[in-house]
Amino acid sequence: MVTMARLHVRDGARSWEVEVGPAGVLVGREEGAGVQSTLASTSQRHCRIDLIDGAWSIVDLGSTNGTYVNNGMRLGARVVLRDGDVVRCGPVGGMELRMSLRQTLVLPPVPPKPAVPQLVQPVPQLVQPVAHELPATPPGDVAALRGALAQARAEAMHAVQMAEKARSELSTERALLKLTETQVGDLRQDVASLRERWQEAEARAEEALGAQAPLRAAKDDLELKLLSLRQLLGELEAEVDEAHAATAAADQRARVLRIEQTAQQATIEQLRGVIEGQQKEIAHLTRELLARKG
Repeated sequence: MVTMARLHVRDGARSWEVEVGPAGVLVGREEGAGVQSTLASTSQRHCRIDLIDGAWSIVDLGSTNGTYVNNGMRLGARVVLRDGDVVRCGPVGGMELRMSLRQTLVLPPVPPKPAVPQLVQPVPQLVQPVAHELPATPPGDVAALRGALAQARAEAMHAVQMAEKARSELSTERALLKLTETQVGDLRQDVASLRERWQEAEARAEEALGAQAPLRAAKDDLELKLLSLRQLLGELEAEVDEAHAATAAADQRARVLRIEQTAQQATIEQLRGVIEGQQKEIAHLTRELLARKG
């Protein structure tokens, strides 16, 4: 009993069917792939379908957008395929492959019957014939025997087919069990790795907590210093405001003094004019007095 596989392929607007032989088939955009895609979401070597231990399975070849079976999780290891499974290469809307499996009974070739040579001379009869003959079988009984024989052969053929089917299903289950054991082993390794990483993370967290104590003390000290600086800044701002007020008052006084100085200068100029006039009058009077005396 041989399990044959047929792929119903849908690649964008194209669709076709592919018969998969025992050697398996490569799926991707690579030239020469058994199932070649034209979609950019499909990698050059996307995935591969193989017949292993009588069971068809699929494995992702490190594709960019991943391989999915029946819209499940992205494949991380080889997975056994069953009749009717739908494989998607890449995101939704990408290439899809629907598996169609059927079992075919392959019988071994029947060897030809050896030819009976013709005797040239008749064989002498060594045994005397029996005085009485066996009764002949009725024709009806012969037909019944032939029918029973044909039915027995059909039942035997059906039994062989059922046995081969059971053997194929057992092989599939064994392959699935092997894959499951492999996946369980991988999961155990992943769990062990995650435990180690978790322990490392806990150790780092404890180290971080230990390092946070001096940092918190430094933070509190900085906050106190910041509060003191804010108070000092408030005092300086108050002093600056007072200085600005004093400067404004000084400017006002300076303007008043400038006005007074201007007025005083005008008065001085007037006094200078009066003094010069008096000096001229004194000089004139002095000359007249000298003239009278002379």
